[in-house]
Amino acid sequence: MEKIIKTLLGVWSLFLLCLLILSRSYDLYVIVGSSMKPTIHSQNTVIAEQDPDNFARRDIILFQPPGTTRLYAKRIIGLAGDRIKVNHHRIYVNDHQTVSPTSRTKKYDSFPLRLVPQHHLFVMGDNPKQSVDSRDFGPISQNTVEGRIVGVLQPWSQFRIFNK
Repeated sequence: MEKIIKTLLGVWSLFLLCLLILSRSYDLYVIVGSSMKPTIHSQNTVIAEQDPDNFARRDIILFQPPGTTRLYAKRIIGLAGDRIKVNHHRIYVNDHQTVSPTSRTKKYDSFPLRLVPQHHLFVMGDNPKQSVDSRDFGPISQNTVEGRIVGVLQPWSQFRIFNK
C-alpha cells in the first residue's frame, strides 16, 4: 500500500510540475558550481519562478551579475535598506544575528558594515569559501534577477520544494 501511495504522489507531483512549466511562469535550470552546497549541488536541475515581483530574506534567486553572461544562484541575505556585516563568522542583518542554513558548519570571513541601496539585494552562497557573491561584487540590482528557485527536481534522490 505504501508503494502505491508513493507512486501516486510521484505521478501527481509530475503532473503539477508540468502544469507549472506550461503556465510559463516557471522554468528549469541546471546549476553549475558548488557555491550553494549543501542546499543545491552542481548539476542539480532546479525549478524557478520567473520574474518574481517581491523578495524575502533566505530566498534563493538566479541573477546575472554585472560584467558576466552566466546566471548565478545565491541566497538573499539582505533587502533594500538593510545593514549587513559579518563578525566572528556570524552574519548580522540590522544588528541581529541571522541563522543561515550552513552557519553551524561553514565559516564566513568578517567584513565591515554594508548598506543595501534601494532596489538592490545582498546575496551570498551557502558555501562561503566557494562563493563569489555580494561580498565581492556588492549588492545586486533587483532588475538582474531572472527567477526565484522553488525546488530541486533532479536527481530524484535530492528532490525537494523550498518553503516560502
